[in-house]
Amino acid sequence: IKLNISFFIFASAASMNGYLSQNSSIKINGHKKTISGKLPEKVFCDLNILAKAPKSLIKAGIGDSMCFYSCFFDWYLAFKLCNYDFNYDMFLLLKDKMSDFVNNYNNFDISDTRLCKKVIEILLISGIGMTLCGSSSPASQSEHLIAHTIDMKYPQIAKKNLHGQIIAVTTIYSVELQQQILQNFFIYYQKLTNRIQPDYQKRIINFFGNKAALECIEEYDCKLERIKSLNKITKNDIEDITDNLNKFFLSSQKIKQIFNHFNISTNCQSLGLDDIKYIECANYAKFIRNRFTCLDLT
Repeated sequence: IKLNISFFIFASAASMNGYLSQNSSIKINGHKKTISGKLPEKVFCDLNILAKAPKSLIKAGIGDSMCFYSCFFDWYLAFKLCNYDFNYDMFLLLKDKMSDFVNNYNNFDISDTRLCKKVIEILLISGIGMTLCGSSSPASQSEHLIAHTIDMKYPQIAKKNLHGQIIAVTTIYSVELQQQILQNFFIYYQKLTNRIQPDYQKRIINFFGNKAALECIEEYDCKLERIKSLNKITKNDIEDITDNLNKFFLSSQKIKQIFNHFNISTNCQSLGLDDIKYIECANYAKFIRNRFTCLDLT
């Protein structure tokens, strides 16, 4: 039930990008959905308060912000291959602030008020981008699909970790996959329709359980219609597409350097998941939303 109640937010930590987003991510029948909500009347951010927040919250905010690059890579990929809507203005909205952070992160430590200012600005603008876009697309793609799948499959593990902690781990996975796609784009493209498995509905039910699986199957069936009508791309188109994908790409090595500087963990064990369970979640993440990402190429 939408109550449409006006409210203000007094931010206590630069921990996530939802402050100015009209979207809310909630579970319905065990399925993670993005629902349109109500924006706050105002958001107040006191840098002295933000800088004194638990360090884990600030790290989570950095983790949530660094998926900027994987998101726009995925979003553009969906646009070029399957005709999903794409808004380049949303990239420009944050491009300069993200570049400034990436180029100067090593000038700050986790307790620095100046760092909190940079991170909260990025997170606020990220939320604005989602609101202007009318969806979570500018800030939620493959890395968030994996995080949502972990939450759906292992809710107790998700509860023990901050959202941004999980996104730091899943972003590395997504970016490493995107790097492989850039290096072998045409091969991945050619094999795309062959990756649709005839027994996917049974597999989804076995993995997620009946209630959540029905929601997933409905979402994935919509995406399959787009995949089956895949845009025709020749080898001559590859250079143009990969050149544009490189505009959104930031190497996993660089992102790991940033995370290491702030002592942010990037392995699944830090979340309480072993390799097998984590890879399984990554493999099933493409089924949960009608959102085409790099995960659909595997």
